[in-house]
Amino acid sequence: MNQEPIRSAPIPPENISENLVQPSSKSKLPLFLTVIIFLVLFGVGGIFLGKYLYSPKAGITTTTISPEITVIPTGATKETSLPNDLISVIKEDAIKQSTETVTLDQVIIGDFQLEGNYAAVAVGISSGGGYVAWVAKVNGAWKVITNVQEPPDCSVIAPYNFPNSFFCNQ
Repeated sequence: MNQEPIRSAPIPPENISENLVQPSSKSKLPLFLTVIIFLVLFGVGGIFLGKYLYSPKAGITTTTISPEITVIPTGATKETSLPNDLISVIKEDAIKQSTETVTLDQVIIGDFQLEGNYAAVAVGISSGGGYVAWVAKVNGAWKVITNVQEPPDCSVIAPYNFPNSFFCNQ
């Protein structure tokens, strides 16, 4: 049994516009202004939030966590978080190691790891260059064990019994 496909009658041209969805006659301007205002407020709010979160805070103190790991809050200066005698030893050693004339003010103390009688401290010279000073307290006084730009060989720091949290090359 053969059936012919059902064919619809053509729509006269004058009726086509009735079947189409007409665009809204309302202006898009209020939506555009709303989006712009939102973006401006979002941007301004982001700037103020960023300044609040990343601005230095007055009266910052460090926190010591067991086993004597020093944590420096954002905004604290590196030098005020290290013992003065440790800073002096590191700066004096930096001056001795430098091939140029360097003053104490030109030696920059950077990030560090401090655990009890052991420290690894980033040291820089304001004119350029830098390294990490590995320091241990020996007989009650800080001593620079080695100055390196990469983790030192374990054989260099092993005699001083650095904690396992200090990484070295096997």
